[in-house]
Amino acid sequence: MLGVWEVIPDKGEEPKQNNLERRVYFPGYPIKIGGVWCVQLQAIGTDDGPPKKDEKDLFHVVSHRLAGAGLEIKILNTELVDDDLKTTDALTQSFLKHEGDKKLFINPGRFRRTEK
Repeated sequence: MLGVWEVIPDKGEEPKQNNLERRVYFPGYPIKIGGVWCVQLQAIGTDDGPPKKDEKDLFHVVSHRLAGAGLEIKILNTELVDDDLKTTDALTQSFLKHEGDKKLFINPGRFRRTEK
């Protein structure tokens, strides 16, 4: 899903300007590790332009759920599954060790597509 997504603020919270908008790209294939479906997400820029060359944290493994016109994502908890693992096998083994843990994916965020 290529597009501009903005954060849906929590009830009673005022929407913040610009810094919450993200252009995101979901690769065209799902990832299934054990019994869990997830996807690798890449942040490709904001209204201020593309990421800086030295910027980190541009790639995330997330769980995702489409709900109506919205999107909910939760980020893989790197305290449980190290984000510096070098091989697919190492990532898989670490992931499977924590597969049933409710804290495997954290920091839920809700987004809606914008027409910008």
